[in-house]
Amino acid sequence: MYVKYSTSIKQENMSKLDIIDFDLCNFCRVSITCVFLFLNLNGCAKMAPPQGGPIDEMSPRVISSIPVNDALFVPNDSMIEVQFSENMDREITEQAIFLSPNDKMKMSWKGDKLRLYADLQLNTTYLLTVGAAARDLRGNVMGEPFQVAFSTGSQLNPGSLRGSVYRADRSDRIPSTVEVFVYDLKYFSGQDSFAEPRYRTQCLVGEQYNFSRLALGEYRIIAFEDSNRNGSPDSKEWIAIPSYDVEVKDSLSYVSDLILVQRERSEVVVKKAVASHSRNLSLFLSRYVELANFSIDIKGLEVNGYFWSDGREYINVFTETQEEDQEYLIETLTYSSHEIIGEKFFRGNSKLDLNPPRWIGLNEKKIFTHSPLKLVFTEAMDEKLFSNVQLPYDEKRQYLGVWRWHSVNEIHFVPAHPWPVGEYVLKVNSEDWRSYSGQSLPDSILSIDFEVIPTSGSISGKITGYSRGCTVVLEAEREGLTWESRPDTVGRFSFEELPLGRYRVWTYMDENGDGEWSPGTLRPYAESEKRVNFKDFIDLDSGEHHGNILMDFSYEK
Repeated sequence: MYVKYSTSIKQENMSKLDIIDFDLCNFCRVSITCVFLFLNLNGCAKMAPPQGGPIDEMSPRVISSIPVNDALFVPNDSMIEVQFSENMDREITEQAIFLSPNDKMKMSWKGDKLRLYADLQLNTTYLLTVGAAARDLRGNVMGEPFQVAFSTGSQLNPGSLRGSVYRADRSDRIPSTVEVFVYDLKYFSGQDSFAEPRYRTQCLVGEQYNFSRLALGEYRIIAFEDSNRNGSPDSKEWIAIPSYDVEVKDSLSYVSDLILVQRERSEVVVKKAVASHSRNLSLFLSRYVELANFSIDIKGLEVNGYFWSDGREYINVFTETQEEDQEYLIETLTYSSHEIIGEKFFRGNSKLDLNPPRWIGLNEKKIFTHSPLKLVFTEAMDEKLFSNVQLPYDEKRQYLGVWRWHSVNEIHFVPAHPWPVGEYVLKVNSEDWRSYSGQSLPDSILSIDFEVIPTSGSISGKITGYSRGCTVVLEAEREGLTWESRPDTVGRFSFEELPLGRYRVWTYMDENGDGEWSPGTLRPYAESEKRVNFKDFIDLDSGEHHGNILMDFSYEK
């Protein structure tokens, strides 16, 4: 390369040697400059998160594609290109790219452009999907999938379908991505084969998914959270089974709501079983379990009750008096009818329980007008000593009601009259309260503070498009409260005396008559019971009424 600068130096006054020296120096300067520029540009080509400046929280999007949507006569050796609004996390984005019905392709990147190479077949409609999980270098996901359809022939498939995915555990607002698989039953290899779908996409939980330009026919749709990223639904993942297979015609077809349910959780294992004193077995488990679904029997030793320790580190199993160093076998140990595995033997302990009981507090500090007070203790208490327990009182009055045992460490005070709305600080004389080992509470007077919140709201609506009886379920976000109702003969339903808070409502057909919604099974395949979710959460203020809740079974077969 030779560059000659125009300068104010008069060349006629320069010798040939001077000119050569001058030009050589400029050549070196320009060459070095080009080398630095080359290295700098190469450095910029590396994909790394941008440094400094305001945090980028904007979702990336697709700004163009080749071919364009609904293109015809696309050559079967064409390169497919997708351009994003910014540089993407290449590995994650590639996992969110689906080309249906042919999912075999090669990919390469050039900046914010992704190029795909596939063996396209003649006279075939293709659907290219960029799933919701595609993300940029800052970790911002697209959220809404992108689709483009094109054909290598003279026409496009006319079918399309739409549906929504929800979770069954009230966590629809958690932003997680699900896979949606569509199986063409014409190519389906068997009832229990869920390997390669004909079409696929991704969407966010609580959002809609769409498929366009599908071939006419009958399809089966499932959704799942691919937590292990193996590209197929597994028994321990959250899976949604539809209530029917959908027939795609030459107009928009709707799919039943897909409800994600975790069908199999990790096994519950006994980590350790230790007799802490003569009437207690401390049972350490691998994870938390709901005691309503827990069962235990010990050979030769009667079980009088059980409860979680304060902090839920282990389950206290309250037994009859044990014999020192006697080996005991836990004959039955189940959770939700499944066996809890692990060590089932422990040795008896004759040591007396000298730990004084403590009152942990109320199970719930915000209650309703008809709610009981639920007092929880750290030890199993002597129920006999509570037969003449003093009623709670404050400076103004004594509150009538009855004390009832809920479990060996929890007693409830059920008021004879509804609590007026407001804040309370009640006292109870507890000087005669004892644990089963005879230990007293450290305080002779318990001070109980709680708040009674108003229950003056209501939610009502109507169910349409059904021919048999259905059940309407209302779920409150706080405390996991649930109400159920049956609509009247024209489908109207109502829930009265509700506290303020956030709710969601759904309805289902109890086709097997067991009083619960059945989510279906994947293997062996069984459809779920028909269910319709109201799409939005309902925020209810005190005294407010929401009366326009409409849920329609018309799209359910």
